[in-house]
Amino acid sequence: MKFTQSLLALAATFLPLIAGAPLTDEAHLKIRSPAPENVIPNSYIVVFNKDIEDEAIETEFASVNSILSKRDSTHKGIGNKYNLSDFKGYQIETDAATIGEIASSPGVAWIEKDGKVHANALTSRPNAPWGLGRISHRARGSTTYIYDTTAGAGTTVYVVDTGIYIGHSVNPPPLPPSFWQPH
Repeated sequence: MKFTQSLLALAATFLPLIAGAPLTDEAHLKIRSPAPENVIPNSYIVVFNKDIEDEAIETEFASVNSILSKRDSTHKGIGNKYNLSDFKGYQIETDAATIGEIASSPGVAWIEKDGKVHANALTSRPNAPWGLGRISHRARGSTTYIYDTTAGAGTTVYVVDTGIYIGHSVNPPPLPPSFWQPH
């Protein structure tokens, strides 16, 4: 009897701490972070589970808007919404406490801090030969060659050169054969 009373007293002591926890371990695991130098402050991408129905998505939006209306937020709230076949989610600008509440929703697969990404690392070469400027621009006459600095990284090229057949009818030799043959 005394053991049960002690156990209940101990549970009652920790109950407010457990009930007031804003972010569960499961919700905390749903939040991902990209590299810190690329993070956009207070901006997040919320991704729904792949099997979520459109009605459930609308319910999630209503729930998030309800949470946002209760806070005196200076943030913009829900931004772009994405409803593709394999990707359903939205972008939101809000505080970390609101994200904790959103992460606890069973319809949310994960949340990632929004960040800036760069598609490629381009560099340019001014005064390039006309052919290079031509292949990197749609408009004619450019002498600037724009290219990806990482292009070809990790590629091995094998070249088999069999020479030139000067006797071919399409290729009449403009020079004497001694030019083509080693001395």
